[in-house]
Amino acid sequence: MLESLKRAFKEATNVASQHATNGGGGGGNGDGPAAAASGNLHGSEVAQSPGSGAASDAATHSSNGASVRVPALNPPAVCADSRQTRISVCGLELEGVSIAGQETCIIVPRAKVAFDIGRCPQRACFQQTVLLSHTHLDHVGGLPFHVCTRNMHGLPPSRVVVPEGFSAGVRRLVDVAAELQGMQPLGFEVQELQADGELLLPSGYLCRAFPTTHTLPSQGYVLYSQRRKLRPELQGLTQEEVRQRRRAGEEVTVTVQVPEIAFTGDTTAAFLDGTMTQQQEQEQQQQQQYGQEAAAAAAESGPATAVGKGEADARGEGGEQGGEEGTAAAAPADGGVDNTDSGRLKSGSSCSSCNGNAVLADALRARVLIMELTFLDDVCVDEARGKGHMHIADFVAAAHRFQNEAILLTHFSPRYNRSHILEALNTLLPPALRAKCVPLLNGIE
Repeated sequence: MLESLKRAFKEATNVASQHATNGGGGGGNGDGPAAAASGNLHGSEVAQSPGSGAASDAATHSSNGASVRVPALNPPAVCADSRQTRISVCGLELEGVSIAGQETCIIVPRAKVAFDIGRCPQRACFQQTVLLSHTHLDHVGGLPFHVCTRNMHGLPPSRVVVPEGFSAGVRRLVDVAAELQGMQPLGFEVQELQADGELLLPSGYLCRAFPTTHTLPSQGYVLYSQRRKLRPELQGLTQEEVRQRRRAGEEVTVTVQVPEIAFTGDTTAAFLDGTMTQQQEQEQQQQQQYGQEAAAAAAESGPATAVGKGEADARGEGGEQGGEEGTAAAAPADGGVDNTDSGRLKSGSSCSSCNGNAVLADALRARVLIMELTFLDDVCVDEARGKGHMHIADFVAAAHRFQNEAILLTHFSPRYNRSHILEALNTLLPPALRAKCVPLLNGIE
């Protein structure tokens, strides 16, 4: 173990030295683009903070007589055998694994959700809701395990949210797994979330979908917290004046929705425009055909719930057992007024650059955006687009679109190791963009 850590540190040092010689990224000042990772040898958590420069976590080394500063890699940051290392991004605890073609599952305990299910990491089983972006096997393969495990532990049935037209196929996937185990069909809930629909999750978050561009019909998700804000016309009053109005029976607050977490799943950069590309038109036709076939099979597989605009599912999770994790994200429990995050209120959405797609506009200014970045500098952009994935060149070209506080980059191709990924990000991303980016490196050597 110690030798592997030494090799990893030496490799990182060589990369940083080369960057310094070539004038590349990863400099040693506090405003540099490198994101720091910190932790301890005996802990399982790694805190990765966007925008934290190398000054606080750097060491000085000599290379050919020249002193260069390189990021200090603490043990948890290089333990590639870990699949469940937690990271903290803007105060939001996340965990999971995302490697292109192998598995993608991002767990958000606070919201009690898993974005995609991959091979179903153990802790994903304790999140009741699974939000599927699409049905490629590396994103949906672990679903039978999720359903069976929750059933075995006596937890409330899995709740799976899918793009329109895929509920019957997802149900068949789980039914076949149960049949192969000699079991009766397992109870779980499948819901189709349309682009104009919304769901109220048991954790208190509101979920909406937006279209993405992949080789299958796909969609991303935005989770909103719901908070009480002082009515605009009452701004400027003293606290005592507000209390007097409240005592008199006047409603002094309004409920607003704040985009907190967004997830793209697999997609090209074309989703940023919110328009129907030729590829999307083909996908839409495929989806309609799939939906017709699925409807014919739905009677045999059991009913599915399609949720459209205005049909918020407000069912709670009162029977959730102690094994469940997460906390509600609703208004303050003390009845106070929350005046934070005024710049991200839904009422202030601007979707002019997203061709009228308000949910997409919210995704691009959510506190944390979880976005794929499959290909780096060794694959041509057209090839990446043809495979339905994001290329780093497209990401850089769209840098001005991202108003997020932090971007968790996922779904790197397995052809890259940690050093390759960090080198590409430090070298190719503009400093302002690099400062808000955190790569998810769990499971990557």
